[in-house]
Amino acid sequence: MPILSVEPSHVTTVCPICGAAQRNVIGSLTLGTDRDPNVILIPPCVCGARECLFRTWDSCPEQSTAFDLQRRAVNTLAQDLKGRGRSHAAHRAAHLKETMVPADLWRGDITVAGPIPLTAKAAQAVDRANGKA
Repeated sequence: MPILSVEPSHVTTVCPICGAAQRNVIGSLTLGTDRDPNVILIPPCVCGARECLFRTWDSCPEQSTAFDLQRRAVNTLAQDLKGRGRSHAAHRAAHLKETMVPADLWRGDITVAGPIPLTAKAAQAVDRANGKA
């Protein structure tokens, strides 16, 4: 699910199937699943779609494209979840031992930086989902 915004208390995503905006409380998210330490599962959409986000370790030049912003948002969200102790139990010890940080992060701390700005396309999706378009 594309991220529309990341704020200290929640992450807003948009469903790629039905276009509904979904507000996910940070406390409902964890970094890692029983199989993968880099996955963030998003709660199911009202239409039943299930999506996940993947933390990445590669480095790409900053481009201000939607892909670039998404990658930075996901990596920063992952670091924030890890910092809050929101790691899946199967990977908590490994996350605590990590000494590296993903190369591509949002500028600044997620809890200080405030909302990640919406692209025009993402803003239109939110308006559609809220019946404003």
